[in-house]
Amino acid sequence: MSVHNDAEYLEDAIESILDQTYRDFEFLITDDCSQDGSRSIIRSYARNEERVKAFVNEVNQGLAASLNDMLDEARGRFIARMDADDISRSCRFERQVDYLESNSSVDVVFSNTRIIDKHGNPVCVAWRPDEEEIVNWIGRRCYIPHPTVMVRKSSIREVDGYDESYWTGQDHDLWQRMKENGATFRYLSEVLLDYRLNPDSVRAEYDGDYWFKVSNMCIWNKSRLKSLAYLSRLTLWQQLQILTKFFVPHFIMHYRGES
Repeated sequence: MSVHNDAEYLEDAIESILDQTYRDFEFLITDDCSQDGSRSIIRSYARNEERVKAFVNEVNQGLAASLNDMLDEARGRFIARMDADDISRSCRFERQVDYLESNSSVDVVFSNTRIIDKHGNPVCVAWRPDEEEIVNWIGRRCYIPHPTVMVRKSSIREVDGYDESYWTGQDHDLWQRMKENGATFRYLSEVLLDYRLNPDSVRAEYDGDYWFKVSNMCIWNKSRLKSLAYLSRLTLWQQLQILTKFFVPHFIMHYRGES
């Protein structure tokens, strides 16, 4: 897990990993030059929990470089990704480790997510196409949520890890290169992670329209009725857009790649 100014959500993310029913793991956390209280939170856990291994970047290196550095330090056969603002379900590691150990031909296993808002309130369960379509879309559209992934370390090594030229989207590039290298992907449709819509995320594109984005996410994820719960927080123009999309068949938005 790489951390950059995530103090607001960090303890919940760390606790969700330490509370896993599968206990035999090391938890590598890199503070990527945070300016808030993230570093002290990480150090506190490292002092009190032997499974936590803390690393510090004095210069902000970005996610890809931080992940590659931790890959060099990791001793396990399997690598589980986690983000500092999300919450893993307690059975996540157990489900994924069991699957990988029982299916030696599988390189990458990932799961479904429940979307939560910035306050931790449930928004909706994410919609994804079936496994075959998800894999077919790799390289064009990414339906694989990065913080749900568990992957064989050897498979990542075969493609030389993350491409550090990517500041965002490094996971999309990695899956494409792994697929081209013959990796096998498996989708567990069970929800194993709460994925937070964080307005401060490096990939966020809210521009002051956070709740409009949340409402749109409900429509995209086939939870149309839930999108209406946010109408009172929107401008009149935003309300009209949501109500228009409410009646657009999902397959049309999926085909056009809207979200």
